[in-house]
Amino acid sequence: MNYRAFIKFPEKWVILIVISLVTLAACSQKFRILPDEFGLSWPIYDLEVQYLFGPGGINHSFNVFELDGEIATVIEKGGLPFLENMQSSAPVEGDDGPQPFTGWRSLPVLKDDQWPRQASLLTGSDLPLAGEFFGRTQFDDGRFVDNIDPEYLAEFHDTISGTDGYYAYGGYRGKALLIVSPVNRRVYYLFRD
Repeated sequence: MNYRAFIKFPEKWVILIVISLVTLAACSQKFRILPDEFGLSWPIYDLEVQYLFGPGGINHSFNVFELDGEIATVIEKGGLPFLENMQSSAPVEGDDGPQPFTGWRSLPVLKDDQWPRQASLLTGSDLPLAGEFFGRTQFDDGRFVDNIDPEYLAEFHDTISGTDGYYAYGGYRGKALLIVSPVNRRVYYLFRD
């Protein structure tokens, strides 16, 4: 064994390897809050922004998943009773971590106290908009929503204003929104902080 080669191993490589391993571990946990019953794998669309430090930092995520046909049929036939009785919808007592998605409701998404990030963002429209959900902060100015693929954003807006699906809030501090549309075989996961 060449000990000298090991000793000369550049520090920057060690740092890069450690950062890569931490990133991989974080990514593998990113969607662990989503219901296992949906059988979701990786999103077909994933847009995320994170500012980890400082007060008022933003963390936004807009994800679109494809829902398996068999699971979509189970959800469509079972409706709200199926969603409310999923094992993953059971409240977690005494856990300060991310909360399960509970209180499932039928679409369309309502503009209630959970919807807008800031009350001043409500538009004259009766329909909820992604821009209201993510809000505008001193660090964002709406650029996050502007960067969402227009096709997925339009699909999302059509889904949340329609009647073919369900939604619930949960996740970290209850600030995540999960929408399932079995008819369209889509699941949308939005997170704001």
